[in-house]
Amino acid sequence: MYEGNIAVTDSNAIAFLAMANHLQADDLKRRVSEYLSTQITRNNALFLLSKALEFDTPEIIDHCISVIARNFAHIVERNSVLSRASLNGSSSQTPSTSSSSSSSSSSIHIPPPVASPTP
Repeated sequence: MYEGNIAVTDSNAIAFLAMANHLQADDLKRRVSEYLSTQITRNNALFLLSKALEFDTPEIIDHCISVIARNFAHIVERNSVLSRASLNGSSSQTPSTSSSSSSSSSSIHIPPPVASPTP
């Protein structure tokens, strides 16, 4: 039974963002965006920027651009290495939202929908 709480983690944050965007659940979208904004690193900034643009989340876009600007040389070099590896047939993993191996999470309270009174 849904009790109004969800746990946003590195592994489900993008899915929640997509769902919130699709359902136009602005409060959930804002809260997931706040969580993701704290998870941006130089290793995942380009990936999260692409998702932020896809789901129209300006706060994530701003944070990603800031991280990319501060770490531009590293990001260009890393992507250059990844491009050379993919040309050689190596596969790369999708960037995670966290640079550490531990998974952080944030519990978000989303109240259950209230049924509209029928006339």
